[in-house]
Amino acid sequence: MVDNTLSQHQYWYSFAVGATQSIVQQLPWDQLSPDLMRKFKVNGMRLGQRSTINAQQLYDMRVPTQIKVLGESSVRNFLNGKDASHIRSHANGGNGNAENIIFEHYKSNRARGSTNMNQSEFSRIQASNHFEFLRSPEFYKKVGNNTVKGMFYGALFSASTSAFTNIWNAIDDEVSWETAAWNIANAAKDGAIAGGIAGFGITVLSIACPPIGGIVSAVSPFVGLLGAGTTVCNLVGFAIDKFFPKNPQVSLILKPKSNAIELLEIPEPIKLFIPPKIAIYAPKIVIPKVDLYFPPKHPLVYSLETE
Repeated sequence: MVDNTLSQHQYWYSFAVGATQSIVQQLPWDQLSPDLMRKFKVNGMRLGQRSTINAQQLYDMRVPTQIKVLGESSVRNFLNGKDASHIRSHANGGNGNAENIIFEHYKSNRARGSTNMNQSEFSRIQASNHFEFLRSPEFYKKVGNNTVKGMFYGALFSASTSAFTNIWNAIDDEVSWETAAWNIANAAKDGAIAGGIAGFGITVLSIACPPIGGIVSAVSPFVGLLGAGTTVCNLVGFAIDKFFPKNPQVSLILKPKSNAIELLEIPEPIKLFIPPKIAIYAPKIVIPKVDLYFPPKHPLVYSLETE
């Protein structure tokens, strides 16, 4: 029997699928709707509005990457209830450029009045904005979608590759069809778990830590190719082992002699274990453990017959 050699390698592709699903792209400025662009032009400006270039700089510098990868609705939610707060107050000569602005809850901003923002306040606001994505419904939607996609593709791929080997083994009578179906189902389950973990874990890491997201975007195509290549190599190896077996295909079947069958009297609670096949590998014979029960007064006689 040729073992399912894919079992140690097939999850490369399942994880690659999950990684591919988690690739995140930032929403660029030029894809914002006009009304959202205007918010960046006027927010925090007492008179007039910022130029388009300055508004874009404010978007690029002060909207966390974690928010921008989640889409426009997430950007809107981020701005909701926030003021474009001056680090150096307007009363003290601070301007409305991106370097002097950070988005802050309007109550905190207005309670500060004309006082400049100190370093401790700036760090606290920046940290709060960094984790704002955890309040975005889009974050949980993306994580959920990628987890489900990872589970689906992981199960589909693992089941299909397992079917290739197990159906072939069943056709060759090396495993029963019931065992083959069970192996395929288990492979689908394991693939779904692997793909789901990949889809969930890498998506969360990619959004929470943008540098990881960048690395994932760069390496996931190569991981996918590695997974696919490994799988193809194992499929080819499986087929070669089938057509060109390394060991001689010689087997013996252990059968009771016909005149001893009627003498077989075994109490119901006791089982008789006889291996269906005994493989012979030159120069020695490898025989699995055999547990035989011989009822009193009726010894059984067995013979070895070639298959």
